[in-house]
Amino acid sequence: MKFSPTNTAKLCSHAARTLAAAGVIMASGLGLSVLTESAANAQSGSDETMISDASWLNIAVRGGSTSAGTDIIQWWADGGGEQQWNAFGYSGVNGGYYQNINSGLCITTDGVAGDPLTQEPCSENNVYQRWVSSYVWWAFGYTLYNPASGLNMDVQNFSYWGGAEIDGWYPNNQLNQVFSTPGGGSLS
Repeated sequence: MKFSPTNTAKLCSHAARTLAAAGVIMASGLGLSVLTESAANAQSGSDETMISDASWLNIAVRGGSTSAGTDIIQWWADGGGEQQWNAFGYSGVNGGYYQNINSGLCITTDGVAGDPLTQEPCSENNVYQRWVSSYVWWAFGYTLYNPASGLNMDVQNFSYWGGAEIDGWYPNNQLNQVFSTPGGGSLS
């Protein structure tokens, strides 16, 4: 990563969040109840904003569309429902689904590396909609892996720009495949 005023600010912001999260975890009792409450809310279907840990942009449905087949992108925070996701159906290692609260459709891959993720009607029979989250300790976020395709959710070309597509790509242990929630909630 090149160091510039923008990147330095991002690194400082990330470091501040990391220290704040560590402080919550270290607090006796309080940290455990906050983490447990966040995880319980996510599993019960809470609406969350999901952000890319690389760009700090929100994961959104392009143009706020409610149509099936619309691609998933990263975009600046605007408070809209196209940037809110309901994680549901999680069952341990089998993963779960991410449903957009604006459209009611789920994040889906077509199984081809490099193709953009789209929103499609949610179906428990669609293996390309199931995402397994794994905590990435060094990034304080989660990778989202689709077992049927072998692909991770990925910010295409490690872009920092709004409008960049979210695609499916081979796991690469890079920050453009790490996502989190602003409130420190779990993505599972």
